[in-house]
Amino acid sequence: MEQRGDKDMSIQELLDYVAILRKRWWLILLLVISTVGTILVISRSQKPLYEASLKFLFTTPPISEVSVYNEFRQVSVGQEIPAAKANFIEMLTSKVVIWDAIETLGADLTGDEVLARLTVEQSPVSGFVELSLQCEDPQLAADMTNALMDTALRYYGELRAKPTTMSRIFISEQLSLSREGWEKAEEKITQFQIEHNIGDLETEIDRQQSLIQSLTLVHDTDSAEGNMEAVARYETIMAQRKQELQNLLALRPRYTTLKTASDQVRGTHELLLARQTQAELKENEIMSVGFINVLG
Repeated sequence: MEQRGDKDMSIQELLDYVAILRKRWWLILLLVISTVGTILVISRSQKPLYEASLKFLFTTPPISEVSVYNEFRQVSVGQEIPAAKANFIEMLTSKVVIWDAIETLGADLTGDEVLARLTVEQSPVSGFVELSLQCEDPQLAADMTNALMDTALRYYGELRAKPTTMSRIFISEQLSLSREGWEKAEEKITQFQIEHNIGDLETEIDRQQSLIQSLTLVHDTDSAEGNMEAVARYETIMAQRKQELQNLLALRPRYTTLKTASDQVRGTHELLLARQTQAELKENEIMSVGFINVLG
C-alpha cells in the first residue's frame, strides 16, 4: 500500500508540473526566442576572423665565435637546436618585434592585439614550428604574419651575430696595430740597408762568396800557367772582396734581428688579416639566419 501511495504522489507531481507548463508556456517560448535572437544578433554583428600561418624548420645553427687563435670547442647538436628555437620564439613574440612589424606595415593594430591573436606551436618530435595569426582582414593577416617573421629573423640574426661582430671589430683594431708595427719594422730594415748601402744582406753575402770563388778559380788557372802579373792582380781583388765579405758578415747579427722582428710582425698581420676575412664571412652567414628555413 505504501509503494502504491508513493507512486500516486509522483504521478500527481508530474501532473502539477505539466499544468504549470501549460499556464507558463509563453514565458518559456519567450526566453528561447530571446536567447536565439541574441545569439543571431551577436553572430551577425561580429566580423569573421581569418587565420594566416607559416611553418619553419630549425637546423643546427653555426658557431658564432671567431677566435684569433685556433681553439676547439665541442658543441652538442642536441642542445643547440632547442636553445636556438626557444630564443627565436621568444624574439618572435616580443613587443619590440611586434611593434616594428606593425610600423613597417603601417597597420591599424596595437601590440597587445597582435600578441593576443598570435599563436606559436612547436612540434615535440622535430624542429618544426608553426606561426599563426588571426585578423578580420585576410590580407592583413598574411602581411602581418610575413612581417613578423621577417622582423624576427632580422633581429635574431643581429643578436646572434653580436659576438662575431665584436670579434671582427677587435681583430680590425689589432690588424691596424700590427700594420703600424710591420711598417715600423720595415722602415728600420730600409734605414739599415741605406746606411750600409746594401740590399738583402743574405743575397749580398751569397754574391760575394760566388765572386770570390770565381776569382779563386781564375787565380789558380793563371798561377798554373805562370802568369804571375795576372796572379798578383787577382790576389789584390780577392783581398778586397774578402774584406767586403767580412764586413757583410759582421752586419749579419743586427740584420737578422731586424729581419726576424719584421717577419714576426708580418706573420701576426697575415694571421689577423685571415681572421678578419673569416669574421666578415661568419658575420654575414649568421645574420642571414640560414639555419631557419621558412617553408610557407
